[in-house]
Amino acid sequence: MVLVENFGSIQNTHCLVKKIKLEYDPRPQQVEILDFVKDSIQNQDKKFMMIDAPTGVGKSFAAVMISDWYRKEVNSSAKIDIITNTKLLQDQYTGDFDFMASLKGSNSYWCKKSSMPCGESKTVDKVKGKRCQVCPHSIAQSSFVNSTVGLTNYHLITAYAMYSPDILLDRGARLLIVDEAHSFEETFCDFIASSFSEFSLTRLGVWESWMEKDLGEISTIRQLAEYVSTVIIPRLLNVITESIDLAKDTRSRKKKAEFARRADHCDKAMCKYNRFIKDEDNFDKNWVFEKDLDKNGNTRILVEPIWANQYLKQMFWNLYDHVIFMSGTILDPDMMSFLMGLEKDESSYLALPCPFDIEKRPIIYAKFGKMSYYDKADTFRKAVPIIKNILERNKGNKGIIHSGNYQFNDWIRKAIKDERLLIHNSSDREETLKHHLRTEDQTVIVSPSMMTGIDLKDDLSRFQIILKVPFPHLGSTKIKKRLETNSDWYNWKTLIEIMQSYGRSIRNEEDWAETYILDSCFDQVLGNTVPEYFKQALRIKNIK
Repeated sequence: MVLVENFGSIQNTHCLVKKIKLEYDPRPQQVEILDFVKDSIQNQDKKFMMIDAPTGVGKSFAAVMISDWYRKEVNSSAKIDIITNTKLLQDQYTGDFDFMASLKGSNSYWCKKSSMPCGESKTVDKVKGKRCQVCPHSIAQSSFVNSTVGLTNYHLITAYAMYSPDILLDRGARLLIVDEAHSFEETFCDFIASSFSEFSLTRLGVWESWMEKDLGEISTIRQLAEYVSTVIIPRLLNVITESIDLAKDTRSRKKKAEFARRADHCDKAMCKYNRFIKDEDNFDKNWVFEKDLDKNGNTRILVEPIWANQYLKQMFWNLYDHVIFMSGTILDPDMMSFLMGLEKDESSYLALPCPFDIEKRPIIYAKFGKMSYYDKADTFRKAVPIIKNILERNKGNKGIIHSGNYQFNDWIRKAIKDERLLIHNSSDREETLKHHLRTEDQTVIVSPSMMTGIDLKDDLSRFQIILKVPFPHLGSTKIKKRLETNSDWYNWKTLIEIMQSYGRSIRNEEDWAETYILDSCFDQVLGNTVPEYFKQALRIKNIK
């Protein structure tokens, strides 16, 4: 029972297929990317290609060039899918290339007739046995399915692959371009992870007080699977049926939306739980079972796959003739092959240098102590005067301090009294970033969670401090299991986070910014996978 709109009901009359437009003169590195793809497909007969293209290379237009060539020289009727990790990046693509048919989740569209998000309106209409004739989401979905170049995000394509694979099959795209590919595997794992607690089950409307004792007695993943199958899922079915009946009976449109939303939420949760239950053969080798207490002292159980690699070919890659992984931080093609479920010889690899002037992007690595668990308090005391000095040197500039965690946020707040500092907590991150972007004051963000996904171009940041090397948290059972099965992943993941943070403040050829690394644990990741352009910008200073 899946409350996802049937593709067959979509009206194609609203769809206008647009042609690929090449409106810019390509840069030399974009031509190099296209030549690499040509060689990989025509001469090497490769299905999979990996392209390491740092900020400034222009991956987006390279993807357009590849799409245009592919239809002209490989398959004249081919459709191309481009997927990226956020809706914000989707908007950047469509802002530059209006011929792409961008598709987001149904609640990203607004139904004027119902004055509510399309997803909620659709669910209400299904309950009433009606169908909106001019639905913005259905129009966007139809455009995506029929377009030459379709654009969507990781979460939506994963939802389709899990809940409604016929949509992808009916679209029948032949080329897939995965942008920001370094993050796809982990995003997939997070998507299918499931949590069971009073909080999560109350949100679904199935919690009963006696369940706390039941969860407390569950000690293995198989016990949990049995409990979910025999107790949780039947209750979800009851809630779905009851909610649909209530939605049919009430005259209040607001209530109809509330009941329909609850039914849809439960239905999606049930699909996710069933996927977990049906993967029983992989419980021992590829799932983690974590049990702890939440902030209220109640039992919380989390189950999630260790790796996504054994699912990706069947769910995604087998749908396409060719797949291109693009990112500024692939770094290690063997690691990427492992994560994507490929053999090492199945793919070709191209690594491009950074196009920005080395003098405009210096990295100052100040070695004076480690920010590891046992050394961090002493090392932070040594770091305080250094941070103050950097702030003084840049008193006329905006910047960012990548703190590593909220504990360091608190330590900075207490140790450095500077009105320029914008130190956020877990609830006001977006507001803090918006203030920094809009204000004319020379503010400095202090954040543990802005190493990726933000654009601090030009005067928005002329310096950045990496206070703590962002190693994955070893308190996580999943991280420990990853280390056991592929120990190289730990440093690779850490280096990616550093490389991503390095790219927050240098965004174009005219841009410039200094990067400071204040954690001697950085030595641990300075290996062969560090790109040459990063090493060339590195200046090591030993401070005693």
